Amino acid sequence: MVAILETMASIQLTKEYFDKQLKLNAADIKSHMSKEANRLEKEIAELAAMSAREFSRVYSTIQGTSKSIEELARMTARGFEDTQKRLDIRNEVAILKRQMETVYHALHISA
Repeated sequence: MVAILETMASIQLTKEYFDKQLKLNAADIKSHMSKEANRLEKEIAELAAMSAREFSRVYSTIQGTSKSIEELARMTARGFEDTQKRLDIRNEVAILKRQMETVYHALHISA
């Protein structure tokens, strides 16, 4: 009977020891998880800030590119207008040459 009581006391001490260790481990785990959560929150905030900066940079680049495309379109349009004016002048010169040839021919003048 004494042996049974000693075994039961030993079991009780072992249970108390494990309960105490379990509480310590739970506290350690809780502390570690809290630190890890804080670290992850900071990392997420940094990534969000970095993403916002990158988005802003890309958006600015797109706006700059759009302005450049618009300017290029205006330059191209001016170039086409200039080419059209030159072609109109060439047509006028050709007409004037024909008229002059007609006059030369009528007056019997050689060029």
